[in-house]
Amino acid sequence: MEIRSSSKPEQVPTIAGKVTSKTTSSLGVDTAQFGTSNEIRDSLNQLPDSRSERIKKGQELVAKSDYPPSETIKRLSTLLAIHLTRE
Repeated sequence: MEIRSSSKPEQVPTIAGKVTSKTTSSLGVDTAQFGTSNEIRDSLNQLPDSRSERIKKGQELVAKSDYPPSETIKRLSTLLAIHLTRE
């Protein structure tokens, strides 16, 4: 079986169906601009925590040595074992 390409090896079709040459690209030149992403990050950083009381509660629970309770761990492990044996 022989596969024949319909385009020349030095040409790459684009999404719009136009053919562009590989040799016209400027390899090694960094032209990325991240101004917009920095603006988005700054805007996100200015947003208040919408659930700061829940964050505090979570931090308190994580700080406890007995969290989660052993009963919760046992029940979760049982559920995981049941689903593991079904597969």
